[in-house]
Amino acid sequence: TFHEENGNCVEQDIFIFEAVYAWSRKSFVRVCPDMTQASWLTSIAMCLVAHGVPREILCDNDKCLVLQNNWRSGTVRFNPAFEWLCKPLGIKPRAARPARPQTKGLNAAALDRNLRNPADLQAFLEKWITQTADQRLVGNGNTQTTIAELYEKEKRFLAFPTNLGSVLSVTSWTTQASDNAGVCIYGTRRQL
Repeated sequence: TFHEENGNCVEQDIFIFEAVYAWSRKSFVRVCPDMTQASWLTSIAMCLVAHGVPREILCDNDKCLVLQNNWRSGTVRFNPAFEWLCKPLGIKPRAARPARPQTKGLNAAALDRNLRNPADLQAFLEKWITQTADQRLVGNGNTQTTIAELYEKEKRFLAFPTNLGSVLSVTSWTTQASDNAGVCIYGTRRQL
């Protein structure tokens, strides 16, 4: 729920995309408008721009990323749109072993009760990552370090394309359309 200016609470579904860099455990979160393929791919691209491009992405088995995962035979068929994002960046996609929904864990932060909208939630989560999650000590014994320090080391092994858009190929063409024409982009229809 969010609090409006007049003090009333408004219930709203909230969709959060989360990515974690495997070595440092650096987190990225994005409050999304929905959980369509466009939101997933946009979130992945935003994460890559903000924190760097790894050599491999281990992804969940959501249909917008993985069309089929037969882990016993080792055959995985990725969604072409996800491959379109990964291939020019040199990212090898890897699908996680399918899990039962009841075995998936939930991550949660103590939320500020005065959040007014999704933008406030996004700002709160980013601040929480920087001030709390990135400051956690990890390691064992005398070799503990913070996630922020580990990420600084991991950054040396990540790529940071100066213009991500120039790496990704997009095809376009000119055509005539009727007044009620639309275009579908990653499963989202837009009226022209």
